[in-house]
Amino acid sequence: MNKFIYKFLLFTQKSKYFLQKLIFIIFCILSASNINLNAYVFEKAYVSITDLEKNEYFDTQIKSLAKEVVYNSKGTYISESESEKFLSEYDIIVLGTHDKINLQPGLNIRTKIIATLSIATGHLEQIKTNYPQISIVNSPTGNVISVAEHAFAFILSLYKELQKRHLENRSNLKKGKELMTTELCGKTIGLIGFGNTAKAVYKIAKTFGMNVIVYTAHPEKYAVNDYDVEFMSLNNVIKKCDILSLHIPLNSQTYHFIDAEKLKCCKPGMYLINVSREDLVNHDGFRTLLETGQIGGLGLDYDHNNYDFRDFKNVWITPHIAGVTIESKIKMGNELINNIKKVLI
Repeated sequence: MNKFIYKFLLFTQKSKYFLQKLIFIIFCILSASNINLNAYVFEKAYVSITDLEKNEYFDTQIKSLAKEVVYNSKGTYISESESEKFLSEYDIIVLGTHDKINLQPGLNIRTKIIATLSIATGHLEQIKTNYPQISIVNSPTGNVISVAEHAFAFILSLYKELQKRHLENRSNLKKGKELMTTELCGKTIGLIGFGNTAKAVYKIAKTFGMNVIVYTAHPEKYAVNDYDVEFMSLNNVIKKCDILSLHIPLNSQTYHFIDAEKLKCCKPGMYLINVSREDLVNHDGFRTLLETGQIGGLGLDYDHNNYDFRDFKNVWITPHIAGVTIESKIKMGNELINNIKKVLI
C-alpha cells in the first residue's frame, strides 16, 4: 500500500491537483486502518410515534444512527409496567407525552437517550432523577407557533362570543345591541411563564395592540428592554390582567399552580387560557366562579374532558391539540432528531 502511494505521489508531483492527491491519501489510510465509514452509533432504536416514519428527514437520520429502528406498529403507548423492558432493550427511545416511562433506581438499563416529541419534559422527571446518565432530549420550539395561535383562537372566540352568537344566529335569536362584543386592542394579557411559547403569544398580542404583563419565577433572566412587558408578582398579574394565559411546565412545583382561591382577586370577567398542561389548574370551585361572572370564560386544551362545563357557552375545551398541526409535526420531528444528534457531538 505504501509503495503504491509513493508511486502515485511521484507520478503527480508536478501536478497542480493537490486536492485529488490529498483525498486519495486519506482514502488509502482509512482503508488500511479498516475503518468502517458506515458504522452505526447504536444498535437499536424504538420510535413510539408512528407518524415520524412519514417524516423523511427524521426517518433517514434515525436510521443513520441505529442499525435497527423499530417503529410502533400497534398504536399503543408505553405503560409504566413496560418501562424496564424498553429501557433494557433499546439504546434510543423516541416517545410522546402519553408514554409513561418510570423506573426505580438501581436497574441495569441499556438506554442512552430518551427523546420526547414535546416542549415539556416533566413527564420524565423520575427518569432524570433516578438515571442521570440518560440524556433527555426534547423539541422546545417546533410547535410554539401552533400553540400560540391556538391560545389566540380561544381568546378571540371568547371575546367575540362566537359560540353563543353562532347558536343564536342558527335559532334566529338576534338581539340588536346585545350582540355587541369588545375589542382586544388596549386589553391586558397576563402571561404566567415567559418561555418560547409565551414569547410567541406576546408577539401576537402586541400586533393586536394589547398590553402584556408577565409573572416568571426568574425575571432576572430577561432583559426588560428586549420586550415591551412589565414583570410583576403573580398576585399583581392576576389582579391587573383581562386575560390570564398559562405557559409553564408541569412539575412538582407547578402542580395546581392556579386555583379558585388565587383567582378571587382577579378582575370580574377575566378569561383564563390554558394551552399548557391540565394539572397546572385545580378546577375545584370553577363552576361558582363562572356562574358569578368572576371568570368570564375558559379556553382549555386538555387530554381529558372531566369537567362539568357543558352548559356554559363561554367555555371552550379542545382535546390537547394546540400543538398538533401539519407544520408543527414536521418541525418538531426535524428539531427532535437534530437535538438527538447534538447529544452525540
